[in-house]
Amino acid sequence: MYPYDVALIQSPCHVVRRLDERDELIRKNIKRINELAGFAANRVGEIKLAVTGEYSLFGQFRPRSLEEWIEMALPVPNFATDLLAEAAVKLQIYLTGHFLERHPEFPGRYFNSTVLIDPRGKIILTYRKHNGPNNLNTSYTGPGDVYQRFVEVFGEDALFPVADTPIGRIGIMVCGDLQYPEVTRALALKGAEIVLHPTAEIYRRSHAGWEAMRVARAAENKVYLLSCTTAAFLGTDRPEFGYRGRSQIISPDGDMLAIVDGPGEAVISAAVDIDRLRWRKTRVAASGHSYNPTVLCRADLYAREYQRAISWPTGVFADKPLRSTKDCQAIAAKIIARQIAAGRLKPPSETGDGQPE
Repeated sequence: MYPYDVALIQSPCHVVRRLDERDELIRKNIKRINELAGFAANRVGEIKLAVTGEYSLFGQFRPRSLEEWIEMALPVPNFATDLLAEAAVKLQIYLTGHFLERHPEFPGRYFNSTVLIDPRGKIILTYRKHNGPNNLNTSYTGPGDVYQRFVEVFGEDALFPVADTPIGRIGIMVCGDLQYPEVTRALALKGAEIVLHPTAEIYRRSHAGWEAMRVARAAENKVYLLSCTTAAFLGTDRPEFGYRGRSQIISPDGDMLAIVDGPGEAVISAAVDIDRLRWRKTRVAASGHSYNPTVLCRADLYAREYQRAISWPTGVFADKPLRSTKDCQAIAAKIIARQIAAGRLKPPSETGDGQPE
């Protein structure tokens, strides 16, 4: 397999605020995505894969009730995936699309989902976000929240799906999944060579942590990381550039291959060399070292500590769906109390020393 180019489409999004404008605005957002994908394919180089940002079809508009979110959500496939599929076929590329998904097997819930469409226009991978459904009343269900039923419906492989394609083995994680190294490692253990990361990150005083995590996830798992954010959310009271941009393509060694240095509309590209990556991951050096972290990782050893961990429980929202941030706050408070009682977490001193301003 020869090296080929991949592209990140940092596109603006007209935010869907009401159901009666949903389809029109989604079509408008996809039209711009497809135009930028066409630019990438025809002007930048021979693009094989293009990634879009989180919420690039719907946008974010909060707060909403659970019922309002579900009303806005779409099944898979839908008219939006059909429009993206048309572009994928026309341009002969793999193309992602992110949206809110409702499923008949999970009434009263919705998922934060990303699909990967191949050059035939077929959906070959659907990833449903695991982490983060606890902020500002974004009340989507994570697969672990309904673990048993999720596995019954989709199968265990759907928790961390990896698609085996002619251009490499591809996995997906979304936005806040980046903060949990286990997500990328789970994809790497299943053979992922490229990890797609649709994201939407607001401005903060410091972005050092997010920047470091991107590099770390790529380098510690020896995968290409394609992290694409949304350029701007249009049509709300938020600042147009309230999200920070900085889409990035990072090599398996942690090198920055391409970056958008800020918010706003942009397309970037870089070359990936899957055959070279495979060569490096399948050889053993004379020193006995392996470039492949899944060879040397002590999975069985780490698993024992995870089994003893006091952390977020699996299936926590199996009986009733998450409705608001308060639901998560109550569970998190109980976990913290248990960690303190077990001596695994120390509370701050009563003198107040070290308290944040």
